[in-house]
Amino acid sequence: GHKRQADGQLVVCHDESVDRTTTSTGLVSSLSLDQIKRLDAGSKFSPAFAGEPVPTFAEALRAIPPGSKALVHCKAGSPSSVVSVLRAENAVSSSVVYSDDWSFLANVRRLEPSLELCAGRDASFTSNQLAYLQSIGVRQIAMFPQFATPKTVSLAHSMVIAIHISGTVAELQPFLGSGVDRFLVFDPRLGQLQQLLAMFLQRFTALINGNRLLEIDLAGFQPGDDLFKLGQRLLNGKLAISA
Repeated sequence: GHKRQADGQLVVCHDESVDRTTTSTGLVSSLSLDQIKRLDAGSKFSPAFAGEPVPTFAEALRAIPPGSKALVHCKAGSPSSVVSVLRAENAVSSSVVYSDDWSFLANVRRLEPSLELCAGRDASFTSNQLAYLQSIGVRQIAMFPQFATPKTVSLAHSMVIAIHISGTVAELQPFLGSGVDRFLVFDPRLGQLQQLLAMFLQRFTALINGNRLLEIDLAGFQPGDDLFKLGQRLLNGKLAISA
């Protein structure tokens, strides 16, 4: 998520203003928390989410399913305020603090050495930059796909730094098998995929533990399909799972 301050409180909002994501206008920093909480942050996404409020950072952390890790993209607020909320919500071990401000990350590290850190940059990373990030405890970097060259991937991995890239499914698919470690995908349907895969794993566990018959209709499934293609078939209803 993206953290910005409203009335001294950390809230989740991608932009500096609420114009694009809510039915109101104004800078997040100029609004009180009470004003922020009265905004409709759902209607512009879908009528089904009309009235959905802007969450505080703490509320967003509480909404994350157990076992998942939060990638906390910090665009405002102090290192101490972010660390304070993470500690209060018992989310230090289940969060990665991500920022394009590397001094911010260094200060977070000093306050809470156990936190995982991710550094962003809208360009390639040089060897000197990666060495600096390594020295302040950064073990992950985030970039757009066009900067994830084989040289950059190899250099980062030589320093035990993982690489995230972000984009649409079409933009990221060419990077499968490229050595990139994580994909941040701009597609809410992946939430459906996650639920379907969870259902599959639950039923597979039931098969192992209870000797239940698991039937999978592999119509449309081709040998060599990767998880991406399997997921697409699940989403399109072309792969049925029953038990």
